[in-house]
Amino acid sequence: MKRILFICAKYATKAEDAYLTNDLVDEYCRQGYHVTVVALGDADLERESDILCERVIGVSSSVKYLKYFLLWPKFTRVLLRVLCANRRFDAVIVTAPLAVIWPVSTLMPFFASATKIAIIFDIFPLHQVQMGSIQAWAERLLRWIEVLLLRPFYAVTAMGPNNVKVISEYYFKNRLDVNIKIVPLWGRPHTNTNSNIQCEVSGPIRIIFGGQVIKGRRLDKLIEFLGLLINRGVDIRLSIYSQGKGFLDLKTQHSDIPWIEFHDQVSRDSYIETLSLYHVGAIVTDELVSLPTFPSKVIDYLQTGLYSFCLVEKQSDLYELLGNSSRVHINSFDFSKEGIDSAASFFYSMRSDDSSVEANELRELFTVEKAAQGILA
Repeated sequence: MKRILFICAKYATKAEDAYLTNDLVDEYCRQGYHVTVVALGDADLERESDILCERVIGVSSSVKYLKYFLLWPKFTRVLLRVLCANRRFDAVIVTAPLAVIWPVSTLMPFFASATKIAIIFDIFPLHQVQMGSIQAWAERLLRWIEVLLLRPFYAVTAMGPNNVKVISEYYFKNRLDVNIKIVPLWGRPHTNTNSNIQCEVSGPIRIIFGGQVIKGRRLDKLIEFLGLLINRGVDIRLSIYSQGKGFLDLKTQHSDIPWIEFHDQVSRDSYIETLSLYHVGAIVTDELVSLPTFPSKVIDYLQTGLYSFCLVEKQSDLYELLGNSSRVHINSFDFSKEGIDSAASFFYSMRSDDSSVEANELRELFTVEKAAQGILA
């Protein structure tokens, strides 16, 4: 049996709150690998079975970034325990940013026989600087650290073609010897396919947004845009599922808008079940970010058969991968008459749409099975 060491900074200890990393680990186990997980997560956990060994360190500090400093000694000890167990690994897969879990890179030389792969979800620290979550003066230092920590890895993954270009330039100065694989984000198959997938939309078009209200997600812009559509006669209802200060502030600011409902955050499994009550899933990023993003929420929408309305930056890889789909509308914060007209046409088209075949094809486009194979290819 082949062995994988999987290391990440976000991992759920409860099945109902499974994250992308959990889905990937589960898929490798399903494919017959033995997986050892070392991760930061929502709670401390040590659990082991015949095919899976989990060592999760709970992140309890609410102080931004300080929580990682406090956990590095414990994280290092857990990695050393794995190393001293003298288990041979065929592959070591690590999620970036590596600066958050830097002890990993320092120990990579001890896994000499393993194929080492880093999964890059976003361009750290440039993405965080553009969103305003990291001060601009720190970018040069953090970038240098990230480049240094990426050196031990045989390959890195990118979410799409535009990400490949940025990763190659930002981290590797366009060196030709760097192995960058395109592995789009993934989702696990959902059994509760949207009940509206096979029929025309009637009544108000129900839109859902689920996720944290943080820097980089301009919910205020989404609300403004949908308000313009309502003024055009599009019958819309928006539901927002979230928690935290940003969510409470948003709720306070827009509580008087009758077409918006605010809901407390629910578990991932409950959220997936809730999607079947809606027609459209909403995506929103930040027009000030110049980097190509690929928001993971769109995968859940596609897996459950929803239409997707995406308010994203012009560089987004959504254009490359989903731009030709009649069930996905992408707008780069274009509030002009043409932008509003195009979005209105998208919503009106749902009244007489017959794209159930395409919906089923989209469900197969971003599967965790394809991602698992692509990472190790």
